[in-house]
Amino acid sequence: MKNKLLELHNEFPGKSIFLHEEILNALSTAIIVSDKNDRLIYLNKMFNDIVHYKPSAHNSSMKEFVNREDWDNWNENLFKLSNLNDDNSCVFNIRFNDADEKIKYLKLEGKVLQRDEHNKPLLYFFIAEDITKQFKNQNRDEQNKSLSTNWKNFISKTSSEKKLELAVEDLNRSNKDLEEFAYTASHDLQEPLRKITTFSTALAHKFNEQLGEEGKLYLDKIDAAADSMKQLIENLLQISRTVQHLQPFSKTDLNSVVNLAKQNLDLKIEERNVEIIQQQLPVIEALPSLMLQLFNNLLSNAIKFSSKDKAPVINVSSKEISDDEKEHLNLAANKTYYEIKISDNGIGFKQDCAQNIFKIFYRIYSKAEYPGTGIGLSICNKIVAKHNGCIWAESTPGNGASFFIVLPKTHDI
Repeated sequence: MKNKLLELHNEFPGKSIFLHEEILNALSTAIIVSDKNDRLIYLNKMFNDIVHYKPSAHNSSMKEFVNREDWDNWNENLFKLSNLNDDNSCVFNIRFNDADEKIKYLKLEGKVLQRDEHNKPLLYFFIAEDITKQFKNQNRDEQNKSLSTNWKNFISKTSSEKKLELAVEDLNRSNKDLEEFAYTASHDLQEPLRKITTFSTALAHKFNEQLGEEGKLYLDKIDAAADSMKQLIENLLQISRTVQHLQPFSKTDLNSVVNLAKQNLDLKIEERNVEIIQQQLPVIEALPSLMLQLFNNLLSNAIKFSSKDKAPVINVSSKEISDDEKEHLNLAANKTYYEIKISDNGIGFKQDCAQNIFKIFYRIYSKAEYPGTGIGLSICNKIVAKHNGCIWAESTPGNGASFFIVLPKTHDI
């Protein structure tokens, strides 16, 4: 069957909007179009099923259909739409009078469909959802208030929820842009760094005798700075990869992960005569590579900040989180969580530093005394957050430190 083309506007030749009416009528989504003069230009079958308007409603004033008490609300949101970018939409609640003189409570998501040469709206396009039952169900719990009061409260609540939703979307978009920038910038930094290292090495070999002791010292400092910069870039890339990691979650035995981390650190463990006491750990749904990075960083830190006067001892243990602990940590009551604890007998730190150690580049001790980029614990924090968990630390100077990681048993997509 050939689709009927519906011309919505012909004020500007060549800029008319045509819609396939039969396609729109087949949709399970309610659609309505109004113009700059508040005329009802078009509604599809789904919208008509909600309000039961007759064909004669077309080109009638919206004032005939929007509930009188919501007319200011309607105008206010049209004004918001007029000032939005056409890629954005505005969501609001509005009361319509249906053909049976009953009130329909609707949620509309509107966009500007067409603008004139001065960027003024000509047509508004709305997707509608009937929330009458939802509102009336809520209204039963607030029988001591008038319908109008409850409707205003409902509008305020849903408007706040939408603002929060949009704020979260903006934040996620900003984070994604920042991650992409960090990844690109880090890659771009590596090329000049490679040239610094290459020319420094060539200079040392070709002009070794002419450099003298002072010249060699300067080259050593250049090489050390280049190595430090390389490590910093690699860690920045690791943060970017952590956030952008798109591999599927899978069942991960944390015992195997810790064993692999110990293998990665075997030279450090042997050099410092480190004893690692590992209790039984759970199997969870996780990203194995990120779990390995998490335990690599935490065990490496425990070794780095060990006491000089005693052999390092690191304990790795776990337990299931109780209901009271879930409530205290603001975790979902219907999910299983495990707490993994990594404690050591190292130099420790003041507890008032515990909130800051997971910030990027934060240092408790000087870089000269304990080399590093100050990024490792920040990566740990991002890994745990990606797994919908939490991490914190407890310590006192000279009495070691304990890191607590809480992770869910299963991952919700």
